Amino acid sequence: MRIYDYVTPDRVLIGVRASDAAAALQAVAAPLADSIGFDSADVLYRALLAREMAHTTALDCGVAAPHATVEGVPEPVVMIATAAAPIGFGPAADEPVRLLFVLLSPPAQAGLHIRLLARIARVVRRPGLVNQLADSTTPAELLAHLADAEPQLA
Repeated sequence: MRIYDYVTPDRVLIGVRASDAAAALQAVAAPLADSIGFDSADVLYRALLAREMAHTTALDCGVAAPHATVEGVPEPVVMIATAAAPIGFGPAADEPVRLLFVLLSPPAQAGLHIRLLARIARVVRRPGLVNQLADSTTPAELLAHLADAEPQLA
């Protein structure tokens, strides 16, 4: 299982501008809904925000992994977004995030959802990868870095 297999070029956003976690989630909801043919970006936004409010998804390495299971999402999908400037995540908005891995899954695939979250947490610990991804200037560049990094992890 590779994260790369759940991301497509239209699910990579470069230079998202957001003042806080809620604004970042709002910025990714519509493009993500469009990419999977989901009728309501607001439903996705609210699901992601509810999860973020329950417990931060910041991973303390400049990465956040907002995620939710949502009825009507056809299959697990990942969107990766780089931030134009660090975005404050966490209870006090004190976790500066440069990179978001947004994961949505149907409720029936909760097991795969958890495995993908674990994979994201593992991949972003690879030395230098977060900077490579966050500094990417095109979706193709970001995906190439991710594709190169994942086979090196067992």
